[in-house]
Amino acid sequence: MNNLRWLLILPAAVFGLLVAQVAVILVTLFMPDVVSRLTSAFATPLAFVILGSRVAPSYRVHVAGVLTVIMLVAQGMFWSVALLSGWYGGGEKIEASIAVLLGVVGTVQGLFLVYLRERSSYLKFRERNQLTA
Repeated sequence: MNNLRWLLILPAAVFGLLVAQVAVILVTLFMPDVVSRLTSAFATPLAFVILGSRVAPSYRVHVAGVLTVIMLVAQGMFWSVALLSGWYGGGEKIEASIAVLLGVVGTVQGLFLVYLRERSSYLKFRERNQLTA
């Protein structure tokens, strides 16, 4: 069962991202498009990191760290494409920069929330495995 959970980390993280995207679309349906894009930029990476790490059977903080790196690399690629090609939001570079910044904040926030949730088990693990002098 644990092996299956390890295999499902990345699909679960992507599923969390998609569910967050649908939720943002439904919540911001009657708001300006800019609000929808910026809310999505924050919420989807947050859901990616949190849900992906929740599926892991152990080492959830470490898994959240790996998912954070994956998301930050993806956001870096997105930022490069969006700003260099003028693709995002009709060429609005300030909005694209704010969206990437919100994405980074959402990703790091997800890592921090996972750490806060798993902190007690992580500290117990470190105490148990310390070398005694």
